[in-house]
Amino acid sequence: MKHALITLCFSILLITGCVNIHTIKDFKSPQEFYNKINEEVNDRTVKVVTDSNEVYDADKLTISPDSIFFEAQGLERLEYKSAYSNSEIKDMEQTDYYYTGEIIHKILLNNGDLITSKDMLIKNDSVFLYDIIPEMSMTKTNISLSTTGVNSISYNNRLIGMGEGAYLYALAGILFGIKEADHIADQTESSPQSGAVAGAIVFGLVGAIAGAVVGTVTGSYQDYIINEPEYDYHGLTSIELVGGICSSYMGFTFNGNNSLAGSYVDFTAGLSLV
Repeated sequence: MKHALITLCFSILLITGCVNIHTIKDFKSPQEFYNKINEEVNDRTVKVVTDSNEVYDADKLTISPDSIFFEAQGLERLEYKSAYSNSEIKDMEQTDYYYTGEIIHKILLNNGDLITSKDMLIKNDSVFLYDIIPEMSMTKTNISLSTTGVNSISYNNRLIGMGEGAYLYALAGILFGIKEADHIADQTESSPQSGAVAGAIVFGLVGAIAGAVVGTVTGSYQDYIINEPEYDYHGLTSIELVGGICSSYMGFTFNGNNSLAGSYVDFTAGLSLV
């Protein structure tokens, strides 16, 4: 029983950290697909993979039918100012290289920039950096990519993983409790039917709690596949009925005199295809 339970838990553990794949074909229109991505990745760090297998850890991502905008860590150095206030600094680190006698100073800013310099001076509420090392500094850069050049966007959703883990482990626990009904009945001196019910309840609850914990740790990866082969991105996306009422003036002139003049109410109706 013990070995069977361990094997079962490890098997479900592999299943729990699963990947949910979403494609544009799962939505009514491309715009609905893009809106869903923008809603899901709001305030998250996501992974962007291009068709050329470039990988970015992106923040503040926004996707439209034509372009994807986001911030990512890059080696491209901006014009760093020499002084930073304490309120701008998230972390500071100093590394001493014993063999060369060189001291390297690193400061991590709140916006994600990493500045590395060979000399630093702390004065009052400011930090002054001198002799900045560009190749050891990183800054958040704004990146714009064509939507057609991006393969996928993914992130790890631990909340979904918790639900999936609780469901899978609870189901496994219930099945395991029913399977061990005879053994449980012998220990509790009850009928096999009562043992099956008791086992299903106990192992199901234990499994749900354990699965929720494991699912939260492993998470559930959400993959949004941007470009789908053979998908018509410019096809029909909506059908709408349109109509209205308008007032107009109409008149005819014969020999300088107005006749048959007056106001008329018109009705319009039609079908709009996007």
